[in-house]
Amino acid sequence: MEEKKISRRSWRVLLNRQKRIINRENPNFRIAVLGVGNGLNGDDAAGLVVVRELKKYLLEDTRVLVLEAGPAPENFTSSVSRFHPDWVLVVDAARLGDSPGRVAWIELGEVGDACAATHGLPLSMLGRYLVAETGCQFSVLGIQVAQTGFDQPVSPTVQRAALRVARALSHILRRYNHPL
Repeated sequence: MEEKKISRRSWRVLLNRQKRIINRENPNFRIAVLGVGNGLNGDDAAGLVVVRELKKYLLEDTRVLVLEAGPAPENFTSSVSRFHPDWVLVVDAARLGDSPGRVAWIELGEVGDACAATHGLPLSMLGRYLVAETGCQFSVLGIQVAQTGFDQPVSPTVQRAALRVARALSHILRRYNHPL
């Protein structure tokens, strides 16, 4: 797969901006966070690491749905649709053409081949479907992989990045609409 350069805009700034926009339009906004990846393929598990860690930080809240979608996020479309989110945020391993562990905000129109193709349905197609089905906003946080070898652990650099993303997400989700 050809590596794709994604914009250098700060993912934290864009995450905060997206949250403020949705919160301004709907103070009771709902967000679905999907961790995508294959836990058997090294750094491809980055999205799974993020959502597993995120679940530790967030208390029960009816406005946040955190799903470990694995290598087949399309299998969770009915759960996401029933939840009626205002925003779907997918966290996945990516090939950004950058150093391992780099995190990038990827808009639906930029998804293309950036995200690791270990899942059956391309994330761009999943995103278009969910937007049409629920009217939600759709974004991806991609974490640059170092290696995706079978039966390999997540590399330390990608592990640290995934934990950093989980902490930032928990902070942002709690900051605007307490209690989250």
